[in-house]
Amino acid sequence: MPGKLADCQERDPAKAELLIVEGDSAGGSAKMGRDRAFQAVLPLRGKILNVERARFDKMLASEQIGTLITALGTGIGTDEFNPDKLRYHKIIIMTDADVDGSHIRTLLLTFFFRQMRDLIDRGYIYIAQAPLYKVTRGKSEQYLKDDRALEDYLTNTGLDDTVFRTHSGDERAGADLKVLVEEARTIRNVLNGLHSRYSRKVVEQAAIAGVLTPSVHGDAPESARGRAIHRAAARRDERGDRARLGRLVQRGRRLPFRAHGARREGRHLHRRRAAWFGGRA
Repeated sequence: MPGKLADCQERDPAKAELLIVEGDSAGGSAKMGRDRAFQAVLPLRGKILNVERARFDKMLASEQIGTLITALGTGIGTDEFNPDKLRYHKIIIMTDADVDGSHIRTLLLTFFFRQMRDLIDRGYIYIAQAPLYKVTRGKSEQYLKDDRALEDYLTNTGLDDTVFRTHSGDERAGADLKVLVEEARTIRNVLNGLHSRYSRKVVEQAAIAGVLTPSVHGDAPESARGRAIHRAAARRDERGDRARLGRLVQRGRRLPFRAHGARREGRHLHRRRAAWFGGRA
Protein backbone atom coordinates (compact mmCIF):
# COMPACT_ATOMS: atom_id res chain seq x y z
CA MET A 1 0.00 0.00 0.00
CA PRO A 2 1.17 3.60 -0.60
CA GLY A 3 3.03 5.14 2.32
CA LYS A 4 0.61 8.08 2.61
CA LEU A 5 -2.47 5.86 2.78
CA ALA A 6 -3.95 5.47 6.25
CA ASP A 7 -5.85 2.26 5.63
CA CYS A 8 -8.90 1.03 7.49
CA GLN A 9 -9.46 -2.26 9.30
CA GLU A 10 -12.43 -3.35 7.19
CA ARG A 11 -11.60 -5.80 4.41
CA ASP A 12 -15.06 -5.99 2.85
CA PRO A 13 -15.07 -3.44 -0.05
CA ALA A 14 -18.84 -2.94 0.28
CA LYS A 15 -18.33 -1.58 3.81
CA ALA A 16 -15.06 0.32 3.29
CA GLU A 17 -14.66 4.01 2.40
CA LEU A 18 -11.71 5.95 0.95
CA LEU A 19 -11.44 9.65 1.77
CA ILE A 20 -9.31 11.52 -0.78
CA VAL A 21 -8.16 14.78 0.82
CA GLU A 22 -6.11 17.74 -0.31
CA GLY A 23 -2.63 17.90 1.21
CA ASP A 24 -0.94 16.46 4.28
CA SER A 25 -2.49 18.98 6.68
CA ALA A 26 -6.01 18.03 5.62
CA GLY A 27 -4.95 14.41 5.80
CA GLY A 28 -3.98 14.84 9.43
CA SER A 29 -7.34 16.39 10.29
CA ALA A 30 -9.22 13.66 8.40
CA LYS A 31 -7.29 10.94 10.22
CA MET A 32 -8.25 12.45 13.56
CA GLY A 33 -11.94 12.63 12.67
CA ARG A 34 -12.36 9.34 10.77
CA ASP A 35 -13.60 6.01 11.99
CA ARG A 36 -10.58 3.82 11.29
CA ALA A 37 -12.74 0.73 11.40
CA PHE A 38 -14.05 1.37 7.87
CA GLN A 39 -12.63 4.74 6.68
CA ALA A 40 -9.26 5.05 4.95
CA VAL A 41 -7.58 8.39 4.23
CA LEU A 42 -5.41 9.19 1.19
CA PRO A 43 -3.84 12.69 1.09
CA LEU A 44 -2.80 13.96 -2.34
CA ARG A 45 -0.22 16.73 -2.52
CA GLY A 46 -1.02 19.48 -5.01
CA LYS A 47 -2.97 19.22 -8.24
CA ILE A 48 -2.89 15.94 -10.08
CA LEU A 49 -2.08 15.66 -13.77
CA ASN A 50 -4.78 16.66 -16.24
CA VAL A 51 -5.30 13.30 -17.94
CA GLU A 52 -7.54 14.86 -20.59
CA ARG A 53 -4.46 16.07 -22.47
CA ALA A 54 -1.66 13.86 -21.17
CA ARG A 55 -0.29 10.76 -22.84
CA PHE A 56 -0.86 7.43 -21.12
CA ASP A 57 2.84 6.93 -20.29
CA LYS A 58 3.07 10.42 -18.83
CA MET A 59 -0.01 9.74 -16.73
CA LEU A 60 1.53 6.57 -15.30
CA ALA A 61 4.71 8.50 -14.45
CA SER A 62 2.74 10.90 -12.23
CA GLU A 63 3.38 10.19 -8.54
CA GLN A 64 -0.10 11.29 -7.38
CA ILE A 65 -1.91 9.18 -9.98
CA GLY A 66 0.32 6.19 -9.27
CA THR A 67 -0.46 6.48 -5.56
CA LEU A 68 -4.20 6.67 -6.28
CA ILE A 69 -4.16 3.65 -8.62
CA THR A 70 -2.26 1.57 -6.06
CA ALA A 71 -4.63 2.52 -3.26
CA LEU A 72 -7.71 1.59 -5.31
CA GLY A 73 -6.29 -1.76 -6.36
CA THR A 74 -8.07 -1.87 -9.73
CA GLY A 75 -5.11 -1.47 -12.02
CA ILE A 76 -5.22 0.83 -15.05
CA GLY A 77 -5.47 0.48 -18.80
CA THR A 78 -7.69 -1.45 -21.17
CA ASP A 79 -6.12 -4.84 -20.39
CA GLU A 80 -5.40 -4.47 -16.67
CA PHE A 81 -8.27 -2.42 -15.25
CA ASN A 82 -10.66 -4.59 -13.22
CA PRO A 83 -13.38 -2.77 -11.21
CA ASP A 84 -14.15 -5.99 -9.32
CA LYS A 85 -10.82 -5.63 -7.51
CA LEU A 86 -11.73 -2.21 -6.07
CA ARG A 87 -10.87 -2.10 -2.37
CA TYR A 88 -13.42 0.58 -1.45
CA HIS A 89 -16.98 0.86 -2.73
CA LYS A 90 -17.32 4.43 -1.52
CA ILE A 91 -14.65 6.84 -2.80
CA ILE A 92 -15.23 10.32 -1.36
CA ILE A 93 -13.44 13.35 -2.85
CA MET A 94 -12.90 15.84 0.01
CA THR A 95 -11.18 18.93 -1.39
CA ASP A 96 -11.19 22.44 0.12
CA ALA A 97 -14.09 24.83 -0.50
CA ASP A 98 -12.05 27.26 -2.61
CA VAL A 99 -10.93 27.71 -6.21
CA ASP A 100 -7.93 25.38 -5.90
CA GLY A 101 -10.07 22.72 -4.26
CA SER A 102 -12.63 22.98 -7.04
CA HIS A 103 -9.88 22.58 -9.64
CA ILE A 104 -8.42 19.52 -7.92
CA ARG A 105 -11.91 17.98 -7.67
CA THR A 106 -12.43 18.55 -11.40
CA LEU A 107 -9.09 16.92 -12.22
CA LEU A 108 -9.94 13.88 -10.08
CA LEU A 109 -13.35 13.52 -11.70
CA THR A 110 -11.72 13.80 -15.12
CA PHE A 111 -9.34 10.98 -14.21
CA PHE A 112 -12.15 8.70 -13.03
CA PHE A 113 -14.30 9.53 -16.05
CA ARG A 114 -11.55 8.87 -18.61
CA GLN A 115 -9.68 5.98 -16.99
CA MET A 116 -12.13 4.32 -14.56
CA ARG A 117 -15.58 5.04 -15.97
CA ASP A 118 -17.03 1.85 -14.46
CA LEU A 119 -16.50 3.22 -10.95
CA ILE A 120 -18.77 6.17 -11.78
CA ASP A 121 -21.36 3.99 -13.49
CA ARG A 122 -21.52 1.70 -10.45
CA GLY A 123 -22.04 4.63 -8.08
CA TYR A 124 -18.76 4.37 -6.19
CA ILE A 125 -17.64 8.02 -6.57
CA TYR A 126 -18.89 10.66 -4.13
CA ILE A 127 -18.17 14.38 -3.60
CA ALA A 128 -18.10 15.92 -0.12
CA GLN A 129 -19.46 19.48 -0.23
CA ALA A 130 -17.66 21.32 2.53
CA PRO A 131 -19.29 24.59 3.70
CA LEU A 132 -17.31 27.76 3.11
CA TYR A 133 -18.85 29.84 5.91
CA LYS A 134 -20.16 29.43 9.42
CA VAL A 135 -22.67 32.10 10.50
CA THR A 136 -23.48 32.71 14.15
CA ARG A 137 -26.50 34.80 15.13
CA GLY A 138 -27.34 34.84 18.78
CA LYS A 139 -27.30 31.23 19.96
CA SER A 140 -27.94 29.75 16.52
CA GLU A 141 -25.25 28.53 14.14
CA GLN A 142 -25.57 27.81 10.46
CA TYR A 143 -23.14 26.55 7.82
CA LEU A 144 -23.28 28.08 4.34
CA LYS A 145 -21.95 26.36 1.25
CA ASP A 146 -20.54 29.28 -0.78
CA ASP A 147 -20.66 33.03 -1.48
CA ARG A 148 -24.09 32.74 -3.07
CA ALA A 149 -25.51 31.05 0.04
CA LEU A 150 -23.94 33.73 2.25
CA GLU A 151 -25.44 36.50 0.15
CA ASP A 152 -28.86 34.81 0.24
CA TYR A 153 -28.63 34.58 4.01
CA LEU A 154 -27.63 38.23 4.42
CA THR A 155 -30.36 39.34 2.03
CA ASN A 156 -33.10 37.37 3.78
CA THR A 157 -32.08 38.50 7.25
CA GLY A 158 -31.53 42.09 6.14
CA LEU A 159 -34.99 42.36 4.57
CA ASP A 160 -36.81 41.34 7.75
CA ASP A 161 -39.14 44.19 8.77
CA THR A 162 -37.55 46.40 6.08
CA VAL A 163 -39.57 48.87 4.02
CA PHE A 164 -38.20 50.62 0.92
CA ARG A 165 -39.75 53.99 0.12
CA THR A 166 -39.26 55.44 -3.36
CA HIS A 167 -39.03 59.15 -4.17
CA SER A 168 -42.68 59.06 -5.24
CA GLY A 169 -43.75 57.80 -1.82
CA ASP A 170 -44.48 54.21 -2.85
CA GLU A 171 -43.47 51.49 -0.41
CA ARG A 172 -42.10 48.03 -1.18
CA ALA A 173 -41.66 45.36 1.47
CA GLY A 174 -41.77 41.61 2.00
CA ALA A 175 -41.80 39.42 -1.11
CA ASP A 176 -42.14 42.45 -3.39
CA LEU A 177 -38.96 44.02 -2.00
CA LYS A 178 -37.12 40.72 -2.26
CA VAL A 179 -37.97 40.52 -5.98
CA LEU A 180 -36.51 44.01 -6.43
CA VAL A 181 -33.31 43.05 -4.59
CA GLU A 182 -32.93 39.85 -6.65
CA GLU A 183 -33.24 41.85 -9.86
CA ALA A 184 -30.55 44.24 -8.63
CA ARG A 185 -28.27 41.29 -7.78
CA THR A 186 -28.80 39.85 -11.25
CA ILE A 187 -27.86 43.14 -12.91
CA ARG A 188 -24.78 43.42 -10.70
CA ASN A 189 -23.64 39.92 -11.65
CA VAL A 190 -24.10 40.74 -15.34
CA LEU A 191 -21.99 43.88 -14.96
CA ASN A 192 -19.29 41.98 -13.05
CA GLY A 193 -19.11 39.46 -15.86
CA LEU A 194 -18.38 42.04 -18.54
CA HIS A 195 -14.97 42.22 -20.14
CA SER A 196 -12.74 44.93 -18.71
CA ARG A 197 -12.71 46.72 -22.07
CA TYR A 198 -16.32 47.79 -21.52
CA SER A 199 -16.98 50.62 -19.10
CA ARG A 200 -19.45 49.67 -16.38
CA LYS A 201 -20.55 53.29 -16.16
CA VAL A 202 -21.64 53.27 -19.79
CA VAL A 203 -23.48 49.97 -19.38
CA GLU A 204 -25.29 51.20 -16.26
CA GLN A 205 -26.37 54.39 -17.97
CA ALA A 206 -27.38 52.39 -21.04
CA ALA A 207 -29.65 50.23 -18.91
CA ILE A 208 -31.21 53.32 -17.35
CA ALA A 209 -31.71 54.88 -20.79
CA GLY A 210 -33.45 51.73 -22.02
CA VAL A 211 -30.80 50.42 -24.42
CA LEU A 212 -31.05 46.91 -23.01
CA THR A 213 -34.81 46.60 -23.48
CA PRO A 214 -36.06 44.36 -26.33
CA SER A 215 -37.69 47.34 -28.05
CA VAL A 216 -34.25 48.89 -28.56
CA HIS A 217 -31.79 46.05 -29.05
CA GLY A 218 -34.27 43.71 -30.76
CA ASP A 219 -35.81 44.65 -34.11
CA ALA A 220 -35.62 48.41 -33.59
CA PRO A 221 -34.00 50.40 -36.42
CA GLU A 222 -30.42 51.51 -36.07
CA SER A 223 -31.47 55.10 -35.55
CA ALA A 224 -33.38 54.13 -32.38
CA ARG A 225 -30.44 52.13 -31.10
CA GLY A 226 -28.11 54.96 -31.93
CA ARG A 227 -30.15 57.55 -30.05
CA ALA A 228 -30.31 55.26 -27.00
CA ILE A 229 -26.56 54.63 -27.10
CA HIS A 230 -25.88 58.32 -27.42
CA ARG A 231 -28.07 59.10 -24.42
CA ALA A 232 -26.26 56.46 -22.37
CA ALA A 233 -22.79 57.61 -23.38
CA ALA A 234 -23.64 61.27 -22.83
CA ARG A 235 -24.49 60.57 -19.19
CA ARG A 236 -21.13 59.09 -18.45
CA ASP A 237 -19.10 61.10 -15.96
CA GLU A 238 -15.45 60.12 -16.03
CA ARG A 239 -12.81 61.77 -13.79
CA GLY A 240 -15.28 64.43 -12.74
CA ASP A 241 -15.87 65.79 -16.27
CA ARG A 242 -18.97 64.93 -18.27
CA ALA A 243 -18.05 63.34 -21.55
CA ARG A 244 -18.64 65.70 -24.44
CA LEU A 245 -19.96 63.63 -27.30
CA GLY A 246 -21.30 64.73 -30.63
CA ARG A 247 -24.53 63.44 -32.07
CA LEU A 248 -24.75 59.98 -33.56
CA VAL A 249 -25.16 60.02 -37.33
CA GLN A 250 -26.64 57.16 -39.32
CA ARG A 251 -25.13 56.55 -42.74
CA GLY A 252 -26.40 53.37 -44.27
CA ARG A 253 -25.33 50.47 -42.04
CA ARG A 254 -22.59 52.39 -40.26
CA LEU A 255 -22.84 54.57 -37.18
CA PRO A 256 -19.81 56.90 -37.15
CA PHE A 257 -19.48 59.38 -34.28
CA ARG A 258 -18.57 63.02 -34.16
CA ALA A 259 -16.62 63.60 -30.96
CA HIS A 260 -15.11 66.70 -29.40
CA GLY A 261 -11.79 66.73 -27.59
CA ALA A 262 -9.27 63.95 -28.25
CA ARG A 263 -10.59 63.00 -31.66
CA ARG A 264 -8.71 59.79 -32.28
CA GLU A 265 -9.19 58.35 -28.78
CA GLY A 266 -12.81 59.43 -28.61
CA ARG A 267 -13.61 58.05 -32.05
CA HIS A 268 -12.09 54.68 -31.16
CA LEU A 269 -13.90 54.51 -27.81
CA HIS A 270 -17.28 55.44 -29.25
CA ARG A 271 -17.11 52.94 -32.07
CA ARG A 272 -16.37 50.23 -29.56
CA ARG A 273 -19.47 51.21 -27.61
CA ALA A 274 -21.59 51.04 -30.74
CA ALA A 275 -20.38 47.51 -31.49
CA TRP A 276 -21.26 46.40 -27.95
CA PHE A 277 -24.75 47.82 -27.85
CA GLY A 278 -25.82 46.55 -31.23
CA GLY A 279 -24.67 49.31 -33.55
CA ARG A 280 -22.25 48.84 -36.39
CA ALA A 281 -18.92 50.62 -36.20
